[in-house]
Amino acid sequence: MRLSVITINRNNAVGLHKTMESVLGQTYSDFEYIVIDGASTDGSVEVLGSLLTPLKGDDNWRGRIRWISEPDTGIYNAMNKGIRMATGEYLLFLNSGDRLIDDSVIESVVYEISGESVICGNIQIHYNGEDIVKHPPDVLTMRYLYNNALFHSGGSLIKKEMFVRYGLYDEKLKIVADWKFFIQILILSNESYKHVDVTMSEFDLNGISTQDRQLDNFERKKVLDELLPMRIIDDYEQMLHPIKSIDDYSGRELLWYAWRKLKMKL
Repeated sequence: MRLSVITINRNNAVGLHKTMESVLGQTYSDFEYIVIDGASTDGSVEVLGSLLTPLKGDDNWRGRIRWISEPDTGIYNAMNKGIRMATGEYLLFLNSGDRLIDDSVIESVVYEISGESVICGNIQIHYNGEDIVKHPPDVLTMRYLYNNALFHSGGSLIKKEMFVRYGLYDEKLKIVADWKFFIQILILSNESYKHVDVTMSEFDLNGISTQDRQLDNFERKKVLDELLPMRIIDDYEQMLHPIKSIDDYSGRELLWYAWRKLKMKL
């Protein structure tokens, strides 16, 4: 089975070096490695050269590594470039700065694959000086995805056929296009899913800004409004956030619910 590992990067030379070393050191060899760089100016291209040049004459890597460095319009535009270039049956995204947990992790995961559309492993998160292993659910439901997300970078193997059948990532979104894609294929289209109890990668959550969280929340609401009927969304709101007294609502919440009711009437 052929696997495509895709790394996207923009001006993160240190993170790129860490990510690439973890990929190039894998014991499993039946994969190609694609790096999509967004015209970095911080030495990232030099990192690519320093790590890949010594492999040019290595028959074990011949034809298995490709990279480009050119401007892009955002993270999902870069990912879509990688998807178009990929020839593997399954795709594993590993963003610059993330790292495969050890040299045998790809080998451990690929032998768990039995034709599923999406295979998810565990990830190790470093935050505030702690390392925490997060596990996706064994049984995936809309209730889980409503408030959570599957681990995209370093945590999910996605069958390339899914992108052929359902389309690429929505480039109008800045943060949650992968979350939207998972809802579309796994919930609305009932494609197959499997959790394997293997810790695949680690990434650092430090540095996530309040602005990122605000945009995440905004885009999630936008996606739900696009994909789900209003009555289903309202059911989830009431189920996961029990009805409160009118005095308990903030002004922002009151405006939000008033807006939703107006949309129901339109």
